Amino acid sequence: MPGLLLVVKRPAGDTDLPGIWGLPAASLGEGESWTAAAHRAARDKLGVDVVLDREIARGRAARDNRTIVMRLYAGHIAAGRPRVPQDVTGVTQYVALRWALPDVLETGAARGSLCCQLQLGQAGDAFNPP
Repeated sequence: MPGLLLVVKRPAGDTDLPGIWGLPAASLGEGESWTAAAHRAARDKLGVDVVLDREIARGRAARDNRTIVMRLYAGHIAAGRPRVPQDVTGVTQYVALRWALPDVLETGAARGSLCCQLQLGQAGDAFNPP
C-alpha cells in the first residue's frame, strides 16, 4: 500500500510508551543480528514473515538509566496476514494494528518514541546507515 505504514498500538500497561501508535520493534537478543531481530519481531508480534528491503535509519536515545539504539528497516510482508496479539510470551504484544499515513506517528514522536522519531526524520541523535 503505497504511502501507508503498518503501525501498531502498544498496550495501556506498557512501561515506556503506553497506548502509543508506533512501528513494530524488538529488543536485540544476545548474539542476534539486527535483521534477525526484525524477522523475529514480525513473526512473534505480527504473525508474518517479512522481506527486509533496506535499512532506512539509525538512531539512539537516552531512556531512564539506559541508551536505546535502533535501526529502522523498510520491508514488505512475504507470507501471512498481520494480526495482534500473538500467542508468544516474554515480548510486548500489541493491542491493535492498522495501515496508516506516517502522521499517525507524531504523538509517539512527541512522547519520545525513537522509532516514530526516526520514521518522521525527527530524531535528534540519528545517524545515517552505512
